[in-house]
Amino acid sequence: MITLGVTLLATWFTQRRTASQTAISQNRRLEAGIALLNGVSLAIVAILLRSEAIKHLQSPKPLLGLPLLGTAGLNLITNGVRFIDYTMTIITI
Repeated sequence: MITLGVTLLATWFTQRRTASQTAISQNRRLEAGIALLNGVSLAIVAILLRSEAIKHLQSPKPLLGLPLLGTAGLNLITNGVRFIDYTMTIITI
């Protein structure tokens, strides 16, 4: 969650209009650094998820189905709304 916030902040910061070549170079370095941080954090999360999945496969525990379905449904609705918003933006351009 922290890296997503940092990525959003870096994106906002680098998209501001800058006049000097030095500022553009600094923005590119900032973008590269944040991208590296984001990639490393995603790799760490993937490794942790893999280890948890292996533990779960070795000793399965029952899952609560209703909260799982509720979360999946909310995610589906959120992605659907975002997709509609995106397609409407493309159509109006």
